[in-house]
Amino acid sequence: MYTSQKIESFLKTKKRKDCTGCKACAMSCPAHCITMQEDEEGFTYPYIDDIACLQCEKCVHVCQKTFQEDNRDIPKPLFCVAAVHKDKKILSASSSGGAFQAIAQAWSNLFEDIIIFGVTIDENFCVKHESVHGVENIAKFSKSKYILSDVKNTYLEVKEALENKKVGVLYTGTPCQISGL
Repeated sequence: MYTSQKIESFLKTKKRKDCTGCKACAMSCPAHCITMQEDEEGFTYPYIDDIACLQCEKCVHVCQKTFQEDNRDIPKPLFCVAAVHKDKKILSASSSGGAFQAIAQAWSNLFEDIIIFGVTIDENFCVKHESVHGVENIAKFSKSKYILSDVKNTYLEVKEALENKKVGVLYTGTPCQISGL
C-alpha cells in the first residue's frame, strides 16, 4: 500500500457504519483518486487509488467522523425548531411546513444574487443535489426528500460561489451532507 501511515490507519479503523457517504473526502482530493463505489445494498463508500494518492491527508482532515472524534467534548445543540408557512399556497405545495421557502426568501433578501442548492428526484427516481440562481427558481426543491442524495460536485460549486463575495449561498441537505460540506 502506497498511502501514508496516517491514511492507512484511517482507512483500517473506519468501518462502513462510520461512513455517511457524504463525499467530502472525494471532493477534497487534489489528485481525484477517491471514487465513491456502491455496495450490494446501494450505499456508496470511498475507494482510494493507492497509486494516484499524493498522501496529502486532506481526506483524513475533511472527514466529518474524524472531526467528531477529535472534538467529542464540544457540546451538541439541545433544541429543535419547527415552522409552518403562513401562505396556504406555499404550505400546500410543501410536505413539511414550507419552512424551506420561507428560509430561502429571507436569505435571498440579504443578497443581490443567491445560489440555492436543493434536492430533486429525476424521472429515473435518482435523488440528486442541484443548484439554481434566485429564490424564484426553487419550486423543484419543494417536497421533502429524507434520503441521502448524490451531491455531485455541489460542495465545489459552493466553494467557488463563496469565493465570489457578492453571491449568497443557501445549501440544504441531510445532517451528514451539511457536516461534509
